[in-house]
Amino acid sequence: MIVLTLALSLLITTPKTYGTAPKAETPMITIEAFRQNPAAFLDKVVRVEGKVKEVCPMKGCWMDISDGNNQVRVQVKDGEIVFEKNLVGQTIVAEGTVYKFELSKEQAVKYYAHLAEEKNETFDPASVKSGTTIYQIGGIGAQTKP
Repeated sequence: MIVLTLALSLLITTPKTYGTAPKAETPMITIEAFRQNPAAFLDKVVRVEGKVKEVCPMKGCWMDISDGNNQVRVQVKDGEIVFEKNLVGQTIVAEGTVYKFELSKEQAVKYYAHLAEEKNETFDPASVKSGTTIYQIGGIGAQTKP
């Protein structure tokens, strides 16, 4: 019984790594700072820490990380890293390169329609009034915190 308890506690407290473990020397930024001025971090490799709010339900290719008030999306190429759905609610440190993509109105409609499809939600194309610029973190890796 003691061995089983110890084994379970190790599973619970052992960090799980997705991709490459984040490097301690990579600058840690707050999610709030990212949301307030994402352009300041453009093309830079950064680390963020927060609770996983949502994971791509189809292929695990993105996760949204929150500090409670703000959130940022960590995106990877399909199959490159797979974020598991059971990450929701866990604290994680993610590392990656900040990038942006600019979408015309038509591209934005397709993008938001795709996101809605992934989540099996309805989407009204009329809700998109113009193009948009989206900043995300291109994930290199992430690690859960015990």
